[in-house]
Amino acid sequence: MVPNVGCIVDLTATSRYYNPQVFIERGIHHEKIFCAGHVVPKSKTVRR
Repeated sequence: MVPNVGCIVDLTATSRYYNPQVFIERGIHHEKIFCAGHVVPKSKTVRR
């Protein structure tokens, strides 16, 4: 566990790697932004 982490921004293109509930239970905000790998994300995704 890393001390003083308040937010996780998950940029993977799938939901299979991380369970957001694990972070939420520890009081850490989890934000999921689906981004395809190996490509530049669209402007709309970057603005999020």
